[in-house]
Amino acid sequence: MTRTALSVVCILTACAWALAVQPAEWSHGTEADFASGKLEKTALTSLGELTLAREVETLLPPEAKLGMISAVAVSDGGDVYAAAAPGGKIYRLDKGKAVEFAELPATLVRCLTADKDGLLAGASGKKAGLYRIDAKGKVSPVWTDEAVTYVWAFVPAAGGGWYVATGAEGKVYHVRGAKGEVIYDGDDENVLSLVVGVDGLYAGTAENGLIVRIDPAAKTSRIAFDAPEKEISCILAAPDGSIYAATGDTAKASASGEKPSAEATGAPAEPAPAKAAPKATATTAPAAAPAAPRRVVLVAGKPPAAAPASAPSPPRPTATGDGGGNAVYHIDAEGFVRTVFRRPVSIWAMALHQGRLILATGHGGEVFSVDPAADRTSMIAKLDPKDITALAADADGRVVLGTADKAGVYALPTGVARQGTLVSDPLDAKQIARWGTVDVRADVPAWCSATVATRSGNVAKPDEKTWSEWSKELSVAKGWQKVASPPGRFLQYRLTLKGTGKVSPVVEGVRVVYQVGNLAPEVRAVKVTPAPAPKQGPPAEHPPLPLRVIEAAAADPNGDPLAFRYHYRRAGDRLWIELADEAGPKHPWDTTGMPDGAYEVRVTAGDEKGNPPGQALADARVFKPVVIDNTAPAIGNLQAKRAGKAVTVTASVADTTSRIVQIDYSVDSDAKWVSVLPADGICDDLTESISVKIDDLSVGAHRIAVRARDICNNVGYGSVEVEMKE
Repeated sequence: MTRTALSVVCILTACAWALAVQPAEWSHGTEADFASGKLEKTALTSLGELTLAREVETLLPPEAKLGMISAVAVSDGGDVYAAAAPGGKIYRLDKGKAVEFAELPATLVRCLTADKDGLLAGASGKKAGLYRIDAKGKVSPVWTDEAVTYVWAFVPAAGGGWYVATGAEGKVYHVRGAKGEVIYDGDDENVLSLVVGVDGLYAGTAENGLIVRIDPAAKTSRIAFDAPEKEISCILAAPDGSIYAATGDTAKASASGEKPSAEATGAPAEPAPAKAAPKATATTAPAAAPAAPRRVVLVAGKPPAAAPASAPSPPRPTATGDGGGNAVYHIDAEGFVRTVFRRPVSIWAMALHQGRLILATGHGGEVFSVDPAADRTSMIAKLDPKDITALAADADGRVVLGTADKAGVYALPTGVARQGTLVSDPLDAKQIARWGTVDVRADVPAWCSATVATRSGNVAKPDEKTWSEWSKELSVAKGWQKVASPPGRFLQYRLTLKGTGKVSPVVEGVRVVYQVGNLAPEVRAVKVTPAPAPKQGPPAEHPPLPLRVIEAAAADPNGDPLAFRYHYRRAGDRLWIELADEAGPKHPWDTTGMPDGAYEVRVTAGDEKGNPPGQALADARVFKPVVIDNTAPAIGNLQAKRAGKAVTVTASVADTTSRIVQIDYSVDSDAKWVSVLPADGICDDLTESISVKIDDLSVGAHRIAVRARDICNNVGYGSVEVEMKE
């Protein structure tokens, strides 16, 4: 193909813009739109709202030497305690430092709570059990059991004592004094989480991801939910009698593209003892192959008062769908299950405050607030350590977080940050663009403000040396406003929110109008093909096909509508003959009556339909010569020579323009044709010759016909008569 670029004459000054009629617009209004940007002390909701995030206080700067923070607790007096792993050390935080407070005979302290008597800790290892720690850091065993390797969770028992979730034999104990009684023994190797609900004790397991409702008095159990994830990491009870269960299956979280730290996923160093044959009373399925328990967290707190389990247990429900990532499931009092949260993260800790769930997650260091009643999820904070492994919330809603990839402790006060920003990803106009106006839809309460600023550049990665400076801040209250940044290919906007510490502006959407300079369309390809042949009958019986179809593939960088012009000329001529003007990308070409020969076809695409007069552009492409052949092959020197009862037919076939593709003969019939190869064995030339012997002709006169077809489906005929004698 040859290629020509055509530009329609434009009456413009050298620096003027050739503009398409319709401007373009970027519109951001969903969580996904904003999430690609950089958030600094701002948070997003599942409804696509941008607000100020919770303020983050660093109580203990990240320290690699501590390994991971495996549990945190807050006393009534506001003191913060943290357990570090591996090992059994518990630290009290004092002015940004970790002061060693107590040490348990443990390889891991997974659960820790503060009450009027000090701290109560669940220890894993050779001396696994519950330990009391007084105000001076003195450690006293409450209950231990040699059959237990892991203590994953504990909650106060309704009749006194504690319910304790353990591994690696998947048992739940009722601990009274120094004695523990098994009230549940399931098939899964680990019970990871516990909560006391209004209708019994609920336990969450690993390996099979089961939520089991246990009647402690009767020591019976029934599965309330079988999750598609393998681990029920946290369970909470709501005041209305419903249950919230979160999953921490790290395999499900791998879709996020980040892997949890080794500390976050590691099990205690001590190997689990061989498991005895299960004695489960729960209606669980057989356990899968034994696996080391993954990292989980329980936020221990005071549950609602438990009522006797009098109502029948609900049937075993199954998940309504297995989406990617991990989930929080809500199980109502009737046993119905719905998903209230799902993201490609691992949920490793959960708390409930004023009807909202607070979720601490791994793989991204994100803290989420979930309002199930409003079907609203907010990412309220994001920590630099990617794995948040522990969480504790006091009665006022203050949240304390512990991390793993670098052991640190952070706090989220009840208020929000006073100022935060969101800087969008660079928006790509694909070409140099002139910026129009920007509009930010926002709800700005009294004493708060929201502003927008922009900057532009011609390289994809923003750089202070190559990009423009940020424009002045524009108040979003003024509606559509002119973007002051200079023309460029890329644009960024920055939203700045300022609040009172308690109240935040809420941004619901951003729209930016821009216009690129008019660019010529591009004709990417042209092809000329014969019109479709009839579907019935053999090819040799089709009529000639003088009708061609010209197809053009073209695009306009501005998205302007295109008009096509078609021209043709005989190869070697200078003058182009117009075939069609202002046509579509596909056009018929009837070559009937045209002299045989090679022709060129030119297709021109113009954007005049989308631009003012004098500002349109066009592009053209010329297709390689197309052979036009409307003349049938000639049958010459056709002879029939007798030799006994046989006849030898010879002939020459010639076409002036296109090659011969098929030769046939018939005897006394216009319907029964027999194909014959030329003398050289292949039909591949403008001229061919045939010699065919026909045996066993009956006595009398016969007509022998020969026909030849060229590649353009032109068919030529010839015939000869022969008299057969006895």
